[in-house]
Amino acid sequence: VGLDYMFNLTTLWWGRDENDTRWSDIYLVAGPTLQFNPHDIRKTFKLENAYGGEVGAQFTRRLSSSVDFFVEPRYEYNIGAANRWNVLAGLKLYQYREKNRHYRDSLALHDKDSWFMEVSGGAGLDVAGTYGTIQSGSRQADLDFRLGFGYRMNPISSLRFNVQTVMFSMFNGNENGKHTLEVSFDYMANLLNLWY
Repeated sequence: VGLDYMFNLTTLWWGRDENDTRWSDIYLVAGPTLQFNPHDIRKTFKLENAYGGEVGAQFTRRLSSSVDFFVEPRYEYNIGAANRWNVLAGLKLYQYREKNRHYRDSLALHDKDSWFMEVSGGAGLDVAGTYGTIQSGSRQADLDFRLGFGYRMNPISSLRFNVQTVMFSMFNGNENGKHTLEVSFDYMANLLNLWY
């Protein structure tokens, strides 16, 4: 004889509110990137840069009607710099939160523009390529801070522009040449709206 308490984790994480808006989403993220060293521009007027691309996933959890918390692991492939894994966590602020709908209804029922902004921070690590990137010979972890602006075209597709600063050799002090600015442009696909 036993008595059990059963806790529905799926409903807790993936459930919907009274307006049929899901509490959580998963986005597939991919796009081109460009890194450059601001110290080169400031001191020598030379621009050493690294081109590449990134792919990742963003997991969101709603905090309020206009704010989500998100975690975003990414892999970055760079030409002329190290390839990197990094993980960012932050807040996503919506101009207007549209209901989650299946892709079959997305075009017919999508009736409002929806801009969003993201503020996040995290850490990364060189994993392959020219270790230490274009700024430093070190292989230490780095700190990342990112500001993103996006537009939700429909319940499946969004576009996002990011500006990110990467602080290399974060345990060795704030030295010139140890920091990078990165800009990227991403396509974001809402996988849950695509599936159901």
